[in-house]
Formats: sequence, structure tokens, C-alpha cells
Amino acid sequence: MSQRNNGMVIHTTLEEIRGKKGVSQEEVARAAGISRAAYTNIELGKRRPSPEVAQKIAKFLKFNWTWFFVKWQYPSAKTAEENKEVG
Repeated sequence: MSQRNNGMVIHTTLEEIRGKKGVSQEEVARAAGISRAAYTNIELGKRRPSPEVAQKIAKFLKFNWTWFFVKWQYPSAKTAEENKEVG
């Protein structure tokens, strides 16, 4: 999940969100109605969840479910300055 703070992008991973809540992958997977292996692949960025699963995960971990789809659309958490250097 990315948030802007004074022009800087702050990147938070799904694993960090889950860790701060103190829940296991198994607990999130159960809440979303998927296997732990499927959830692990989502957390690692290997798979994108369906909108239904994204909503369940986000509800359980308490964040906006659309983040999953913004993240895949904009996979880089670089700041605007870093992107200028690359371009």
C-alpha cells in the first residue's frame, strides 16, 4: 500500500499490515475463504486476488480493498524524484 506524505511515497507491504495486526497467514486466508498457499502467493505479489477475495482480505485487515489493484497498476513505490532519474 502506498501513501503520499509531503511528496514522498511510503510503501507498506501486505505482510507488514498483517504483522502489525498480529495475525497469521492462515487466519487471513481463512477469513478470505482461500487456502494459506493462495494467500501466500497474494502476499508475495505472485498473484492478484479476485475483487471478492480482495474485499475479504481488506475487511479482515482493515484497509481499502482497491489497494490491491492500484498496487498492480503501479508496482513501483519509488518517489517522483527516483522515477525522473530512471526516465
